[in-house]
Amino acid sequence: MALPVLADPFSYAYFLDFDGTLVEIAEQPQSVSLLASTRDALSRLSAATAGAVAIVTGRDIADVDALVAALRVAGVHGLTRRDGAGAVHGVSSSAFLVDGEAALLRFANANPGLLVERKAGALALHYRARPDLEAGGIAAVEAI
Repeated sequence: MALPVLADPFSYAYFLDFDGTLVEIAEQPQSVSLLASTRDALSRLSAATAGAVAIVTGRDIADVDALVAALRVAGVHGLTRRDGAGAVHGVSSSAFLVDGEAALLRFANANPGLLVERKAGALALHYRARPDLEAGGIAAVEAI
């Protein structure tokens, strides 16, 4: 399927996914790397569109900042975001996260290869290294 030709591609805003789009998927979230050519392309696109480029990701904003200087970022799948002026908007942590993290850590500790990641206002259970535990991981999350 061919994409339509845009009359003026620089009159649009661009919302780009991070993992699996700008960087390759990795077994561990901290193992990803951003190619210099991708970083340069993002910089040129941002300049050409007067900053109308945003990264949307499941990662925390700080994790994206460590890899690429992006003014606009929506982290934790939109739960947190940094606007064009640099202000960060988000949610505060709750007791649910503390209790949920403890439960997920118990599950992960009993099943080597799983990774629990605490994010701003959210938790992630990574089972990429143990795909055999997908059903068990889903059940653990649903139980919480």
